[in-house]
Amino acid sequence: MRRSIALLLLFGLAPAPLLAQEATRFVKLDWVEGVTPQIAIADCEPDTGHALTWALDTDPSSAQKVDVYVSESEACTYETRVADVETYDPALSTATTTVRASMLVPGCDPVDSTRYVCLRLTGGAANDTTSLEATVDTVRPETPEVSEAVAGDALVRVTFDYPGDPPADLASHRIRYRLAGSMDPPIEGPTLSPASLRTGTLTGLQNGVTYEVWVVAIDDAGNPSLDPPSGVLATPAPTRDFWEYYKSKGGRAQGCQTGTGMGGPVALVLLFGLVLRRRRWSLRLLPLLIGLGLAAPAPAQTAREASRNWFVEVELGPYRPEVDSEPSLSGETPYRDIFGDDVELMFRLRLERAVWHGFGQVDVGFGAGFSQAVGKARFNDGRLAPDTTVFNWLPLELTASYRFDNLALEWGIPFVPFVRVGLDYTVWWILDGSGGVAVTDAGEAGQGGQLGYRYGGGLMLLLDFLDPRLATDFQRSSGVDNSYLYLEVVRLELDGLGAPAFVLSDTTWSAGLAIEF
Repeated sequence: MRRSIALLLLFGLAPAPLLAQEATRFVKLDWVEGVTPQIAIADCEPDTGHALTWALDTDPSSAQKVDVYVSESEACTYETRVADVETYDPALSTATTTVRASMLVPGCDPVDSTRYVCLRLTGGAANDTTSLEATVDTVRPETPEVSEAVAGDALVRVTFDYPGDPPADLASHRIRYRLAGSMDPPIEGPTLSPASLRTGTLTGLQNGVTYEVWVVAIDDAGNPSLDPPSGVLATPAPTRDFWEYYKSKGGRAQGCQTGTGMGGPVALVLLFGLVLRRRRWSLRLLPLLIGLGLAAPAPAQTAREASRNWFVEVELGPYRPEVDSEPSLSGETPYRDIFGDDVELMFRLRLERAVWHGFGQVDVGFGAGFSQAVGKARFNDGRLAPDTTVFNWLPLELTASYRFDNLALEWGIPFVPFVRVGLDYTVWWILDGSGGVAVTDAGEAGQGGQLGYRYGGGLMLLLDFLDPRLATDFQRSSGVDNSYLYLEVVRLELDGLGAPAFVLSDTTWSAGLAIEF
């Protein structure tokens, strides 16, 4: 009954005999969403509303009322009254009022400031006021200028910038486009973030169709810049990634379908498992060991030798495959045409186990590496295209090494000459401009694997020689017997061993760190 009377009192409908104690102050005022609303241009057309709740500490009298205003000043000028009628909730003793975007920023005029929703209790012996903030940002950022729109295979790569300084509240950019010559509404392309980015790629287009392309800026409030009077025209056209270009020049390497072509690496892993599991080789494996340059294991190791069972090596070196030397290319240079003269870096990680100690040491092991070349595709007429194409290599190797470590471990000369041979299986795959595996018109996927071998040698520097005491402490605390820096010169013969394949061979070098434990 008390709440019903309060409702009547709030709207001035109660008869005089039922007047209750006059309200003295507001005790609650907050946005229903729990956060300060930010009014942007996107809120103007739908006239987005934001609800706030408020309450009084006592029931109002018939002589009192609450008015809601919107003010540009924190002092609350009480000039613009909100027309919505507040609704009183007897169960919660609160009223709810909705303030719309058109009340905070009439006409969606360009405004970047704080507006205040002010409540004023008037009438009777006691008056009270309170206010709540709302942020308004309906100012559009400056429109960037497109300096270049280069078409590729079903894509357009856009470059843009500002004539002067970019907007201070810049958040991102967005590419917009439509068919050239049409008056269709613009199609929203990708959002480009961070705001410092000045290039973007529009994909999924149709070759042979001309598009009008431009870029708009988006500020922190989500306001877009104005569309320019006209955009830049670009017409996508078919291009050839490296796989297609290589095949068009007569390349004989064969691709495979997803899920095939992995027999080589699986075989190497299984063979490596046998190397680690068996210490004495059976006669059936002897031809393979000879082929890898391995010696037969010696008798039982001494206590000193038994502690040196494993080598871990991490190395980095230049790599440039001899793809263009393939005879079937007849002097064409598809690799150089796409990737230029740059030399790539090859990273390798290798684990080897000692199988013989004597006059030196023999190790067998397994290694893996990774390298890639990044270039530009070409149009059918030979011109460079904006499409990126990538050639990836993942070499897997089964190796055998001989290290003449007597110099360092017995005679005090901190150098260890070594030679190494190995059987390689290189997994390769080529990516097209969209980031997927390249495929020819005939449906042949640009991925596969091929066998090869390697041989080389180098020199290791025993780091323990630089600080013997530190090396001893390190051995006691971590179990590391020796550590080395090394340089290796190697010849890679990665041409598929006679099968149609890329010529991934190279004569190169690498430097690395080796740890023996």
